[in-house]
Amino acid sequence: MISGAGDRRDEDIRQQTEILGDAFDQVVLYQDQCQRGRADGEVLALLHEGLKNARRTSEVRGNPR
Repeated sequence: MISGAGDRRDEDIRQQTEILGDAFDQVVLYQDQCQRGRADGEVLALLHEGLKNARRTSEVRGNPR
């Protein structure tokens, strides 16, 4: 399970799941109440983008709103 802090750069948020996508079969994305200045669902969308070219991850849970 992973979430990202909204006060990080877009590329840093994406890179978190790029790394995970090469290491795990399943990934659960989570958004908490504190988005640190981001719109609702924005961090989840960036995390999903990082998984687009995942070499290993075949299942992703947690959808952008």
